[in-house]
Amino acid sequence: MLEIIYRCLLFFIKLKSFIIAHIVLLFPKAIFKLLLPHFIPIILWSIGYNIPTITDKRKHKNDKDIPIIVYQHSTFADHYILLYIFNSVKYVVYDKHRQSNIIVKRFTDLFGCIPVFENTKTGAAKKIQEYINDGDYSVKLAIAPEGGRRIDDDGNQVLAHFSTGAFVPLAPIQPVTIQFKFNDIFDNPTWNYDYAETNIAKWYFWRFFAIPVDINVTLMEEAYPTENMTPKEYCQDVRNKMTYEITGNPLIFKNLDNKINLEKQENNKAKEEIIKNEDDLKDTKESTIDLESGKIEEKLDNNHHIEQEE
Repeated sequence: MLEIIYRCLLFFIKLKSFIIAHIVLLFPKAIFKLLLPHFIPIILWSIGYNIPTITDKRKHKNDKDIPIIVYQHSTFADHYILLYIFNSVKYVVYDKHRQSNIIVKRFTDLFGCIPVFENTKTGAAKKIQEYINDGDYSVKLAIAPEGGRRIDDDGNQVLAHFSTGAFVPLAPIQPVTIQFKFNDIFDNPTWNYDYAETNIAKWYFWRFFAIPVDINVTLMEEAYPTENMTPKEYCQDVRNKMTYEITGNPLIFKNLDNKINLEKQENNKAKEEIIKNEDDLKDTKESTIDLESGKIEEKLDNNHHIEQEE
C-alpha cells in the first residue's frame, strides 16, 4: 500500500517536472541550446532515469573527424541521453514520424534534423550520404540501426539485425552503447512490448510511476572501415563490437565473426562454382563446335573424293 502511495506521489511530481522542463522548447533556438543541458537531468529524472554514468574508451577525444554516432535504440528516452552526453546531435527523421506530435516536431526543428520525405531506407541512406558529402561535422548525426536485442541460433544474446544505411558512406563511426540497471519488470526502462512499442503516450505514462534507474553509457573506440570492406561487412563489424561491449562474452564476438567468415567462404565458393560451370559450358561449346567442324570437314572431303572418282 505504501509503495502504491509513493509511486502515485512520484507520478504527480515527475509529471509536473516533465512539463516544466519542456517549457525550454518555447524559447528561440539560441536560448534553447544554452538552457537544454540544465533541463535534461530534470527530464531524465521525471521519466525514471538517473544521470548517466559515462565510460569513455575513445582513442581520440577530439572527434571532429567522426561524423556519425551509432547507438542501439532501447527507449524513447535515448535522444535525451545522447543530448546529455554530446550536447547537440541531429537525426535523420522520416517526415511522418517528425509530424507525429508537437514535441517531436519542435525538437527536430530546433536541432536542424534531416527530414526524409520518402519513407524508404533508400531515402534515408541518400540523406546520410548528403550529410557526409557536406563535410560539416560540428553537429553529429546520431543513427540507431536497430531497436533491441535477440537470441541468436547458438542461444547467445546479441544486438538485433542492423540496417546498413549509416554504413553506406564508409565513414568513421562513433559506437555508443546504452545499458540500464533495474530490479523488477515494473521499472523496466527499455521497451516493454505490453504497452510501449505501439504507443509512446502509454510508455511515458508508466515511466512517470517508475523509480529512477541507473544508466551506463560507453563511448566505444572509434570504428573505421578497412580496405575493400563493403557497407554490409562494416555494419556487421560494428554490430559485433557493440554486442561484445554489452554482453562481455568473447564467444559471441567469435561466433559472429565466424558467421561472417563462413558467409564469405560460402559466397566465394558459390562464385567459384559459377565460374567453373561457365568454364565447363564454354569448354563443352568449344568441343561441340570442334566436333561439328570436324564432321563438316570430313563430309567435304568425302564429297571431294566422290567427285574425283566420277
